[in-house]
Amino acid sequence: MASPYTDERLIEILRNLAAELGRPPTGKEMLARPGLPSPSTYVCRFGSWSKAKAAAGLDPRRRRRPQIYTDEQLLDILRDLAAELNRPPTQLELAACRDVPSPAAYYSHFGSWNAALEAAGLEARHQHTPAYDDEQLLAILRDLAAELNKTPTCRDLAIRRDLPASSVYDRHFGSWNRALEMVGLEPNRRPKRGAK
Repeated sequence: MASPYTDERLIEILRNLAAELGRPPTGKEMLARPGLPSPSTYVCRFGSWSKAKAAAGLDPRRRRRPQIYTDEQLLDILRDLAAELNRPPTQLELAACRDVPSPAAYYSHFGSWNAALEAAGLEARHQHTPAYDDEQLLAILRDLAAELNKTPTCRDLAIRRDLPASSVYDRHFGSWNRALEMVGLEPNRRPKRGAK
């Protein structure tokens, strides 16, 4: 298991890869490099892939006219990303990739993320997970913190397919950090603008 990364180390890794490539890296390029943190780590820590690149002093990608995708194109993108990861991708991992549609496109075409995964022939995450109440979710969070011996991150939760997704905590408590606070854990902090 990789050691936890500080914000400074994450920024340094991003800058080093950008220097090597001669341009800001894409999420797919990060995923293709063994030993580097996942793009979802950056999304959890900084709020988005673009914000992570901005924190590293890299130019965020320019906005372009949205591309219209067919259902089959969307499913092929999901399958390709799943092949790279050797498992079904999460919405955060898709959102971190450059030049692919956002998770919203999948909701628009298929109704839900799990329905899109199923249409692509991939296993839907938490497909048969029962509904959790607030106390159950907080107990899971306490147990995970004890198991990891640290405050869990969204990434820690994402790699555990047997646990509810961080979006469940967002829906129940308003945010991941709010859920952490409710069990007495220090929230995951993002660097302040301009901070080094």
